[in-house]
Amino acid sequence: MIPQRIEYDAPLRSAPVTGGGGGRQSRQPRGPAEVVPFPLTARVVFVDRTAEIAASYRDPRKYLANVYRQQEEALRRRGFDDAIVQSEMAALERAVQSRMDAVS
Repeated sequence: MIPQRIEYDAPLRSAPVTGGGGGRQSRQPRGPAEVVPFPLTARVVFVDRTAEIAASYRDPRKYLANVYRQQEEALRRRGFDDAIVQSEMAALERAVQSRMDAVS
């Protein structure tokens, strides 16, 4: 079977080329980006689940200490500065405690 030729009334126009393809970079680099270690959307589920499990324990301190230790180690493995690690851990602890207070 021979393919049929399709005729178009309108002239064909190409789309403008907008960079890419290994050309020169059009924007100046802006420097290092600030990385948020615990993205809010992921943290909501994590905080809720952690608080729910901790609230089920008679004494949740041991469970929470283990969770916080794991999270701190993960941040340090990823190379975050000590100040960021401390700030994020404090924020995580406050969020879990706040959620536990709301559940109780």
